[in-house]
Amino acid sequence: MLLTLASFALATHVETFVVDPAHTKGRYAGLEKLVIDPAATTLTPAASQPKGHLTPNAAAAGEKALAFTNPMSAWGWVEINGVRIGTVGPYATFRVSDTSPGWYGVSVQVDTGYRAFYAIEVK
Repeated sequence: MLLTLASFALATHVETFVVDPAHTKGRYAGLEKLVIDPAATTLTPAASQPKGHLTPNAAAAGEKALAFTNPMSAWGWVEINGVRIGTVGPYATFRVSDTSPGWYGVSVQVDTGYRAFYAIEVK
């Protein structure tokens, strides 16, 4: 029992599954809850680099997708360029495929009200 509790205390990072685009056909993948109509919602890049932590895009090189891993240990509401998309789990990765190249501002707000801002570039 004590060993089990110690292993939880020493855990620093939870690995998430890799999204395989060959098997994941939806435009929005990896979200716990999707609150938009994916067919009617169009995400356009920002005119310039948004404010926030400069975060590398987790999508494969050359892939026109926005992929982001939630670095927090809590579920959070996700907004991309001011559009509320849905919720993401702790340490989970979500992906928006078929995204135009440019800068995107991603924010994650947890239940305490804390909101973190990230700037991600799709190339």
